[in-house]
Amino acid sequence: MDINSFAPCGLICGLCKETHDGCKGCRFGGGDQNCYQLKCCKEKGIAGCWECKNFPCGKGYFADEKWKGVITGFARCVSEDGAEKFYEVVRSKLGSSINYHDYTSISEQNVINMLRDKNK
Repeated sequence: MDINSFAPCGLICGLCKETHDGCKGCRFGGGDQNCYQLKCCKEKGIAGCWECKNFPCGKGYFADEKWKGVITGFARCVSEDGAEKFYEVVRSKLGSSINYHDYTSISEQNVINMLRDKNK
């Protein structure tokens, strides 16, 4: 695991089902190269939104009602837990071939609870 397996938004490209199906991951030319989070993090010279003082900014995926819960939840966990620990948690909870579309429209808190076993 290295930080390049993470998308700037906090999702883990290295565990994404689409990566297994041939996507290179957004840092390597796959995914949406016009993504606000990708462009903004490149401009600021930061690895991801979790390093930004304006997180969550309310732009791009953070403004998208469908995606904002999972994106914000993942980025917040990376910020709080560190990339390496978070990677291992996600891999153990969700597997090594994640379809992130299955987690859209879930609230940030429910995503965090799911990853931290607080729903029990």
